[in-house]
Amino acid sequence: MKKPEYEYIYNLQKYAVSILKEGNEAKSLWMLAKYNCSEVSWLVGLKVLGDLGPTARPFILKGDVNNSDFEKEENLHDILGYFDPISKKYIVVDPTIWQFYPRRRSIYVGAFSSLRDAIKEISKIYAGDWPLSYYVDESNDDIAACKRIIRLNCDQAPKWKGQDKS
Repeated sequence: MKKPEYEYIYNLQKYAVSILKEGNEAKSLWMLAKYNCSEVSWLVGLKVLGDLGPTARPFILKGDVNNSDFEKEENLHDILGYFDPISKKYIVVDPTIWQFYPRRRSIYVGAFSSLRDAIKEISKIYAGDWPLSYYVDESNDDIAACKRIIRLNCDQAPKWKGQDKS
């Protein structure tokens, strides 16, 4: 039986995938995720806020991926964290993880006892610096505009034959 927190993360993953795949079912996740980390992380953060309430305090870590395994182009990336009131841990997920790890089955990155520990571990996993960028709140909740940006980015993602990494 799955632990409730993992089941919740799975539901967050399904939500992130549905946002990316809307109208682009034939394209692979690694392509769709590439230019949508900010918007998808923010939308998933809003879902966490709605589901778990203000004590979850979802936050965005913004970093520059410096791992030599990744492309040499600019790799600014956003990932999401939140405080899980049940486990009393800081959970970190990467709602667009497939742009760096195309074969990953889960957006789950880890559970940490403190925000400082989470940032330290993310810096090891992705390399580079990963400061806290902002807390997700409902002050700018134009979800429709955000989804339009994602859809435009996904529509422009090419479908390269023979190069599908998924």
